[in-house]
Amino acid sequence: PLSIPVAAAPPLSGRDLFLEVPDSDARAVAYVAGTAPNKWGVMADGREALAEPAATGVDDVGLQRKRGGILPYLKKFSEGIKRRGGIEGVSSTTLDQDFRRHPLFPCVTLQLLQEVLNRRLFSTVRERKRLTYDANFHLTAFERIQGSWYLVTVTAKPELAQKALDACKETLHAAQTWDPITRDNLQSAAYELISRHEGALQTNRYWVELMSGLQLDCVPGKDPSYYRDFGPMIQSVHVGDVQAMLDCLATDEGMWTCIG
Repeated sequence: PLSIPVAAAPPLSGRDLFLEVPDSDARAVAYVAGTAPNKWGVMADGREALAEPAATGVDDVGLQRKRGGILPYLKKFSEGIKRRGGIEGVSSTTLDQDFRRHPLFPCVTLQLLQEVLNRRLFSTVRERKRLTYDANFHLTAFERIQGSWYLVTVTAKPELAQKALDACKETLHAAQTWDPITRDNLQSAAYELISRHEGALQTNRYWVELMSGLQLDCVPGKDPSYYRDFGPMIQSVHVGDVQAMLDCLATDEGMWTCIG
């Protein structure tokens, strides 16, 4: 049987670190890190981040269909089900569940989450609080390891580093609690990802990245649908899905910080 390694958490004793290195320029960088699902939405303990449909997904998908957002893709997906011997007259709810069973669904949901949080950090830490010129949210998105990490990086003046770090933590907490992800956040992120994807398809490097691992048994979630269905899958994600994925990020006990 295939043994899948686990992204282990570091000891709690070093949760908050402060390092000072002599430098000719006065500068600092702060990091906020925590546990997250891997690229396929699997947590370190083997749980699936989006095993159940998000509670708020029904209303979102209804509104998106009225606006013509994912209806063409649902129709195309329905035709594919029928060609494969599915039941005639598949309901929209069943189609929605089929999209959720797609191996790419957790992956694109994580990409949307990353884009949304990057915009939130830029808006809060840079534009509103003016503590930095650069704040970045990144997911390691391991393919062959259960669980993964997120990393927030923010550069600032040494005297503002702690405030910048606290602002990043507040942004993550706010998105999980009193200031959740909105439909506008999701639509902007989806437009950006699709535009970036279509532009990158013109380069050989991007095609090599997309096809890397397609024939590996240790990457079971990756097949030709990884690049074929990218656009439709982005359009099929609801606000509730992204919020549910955000709730899987550790922002309390599973968070580590460092200033250097």
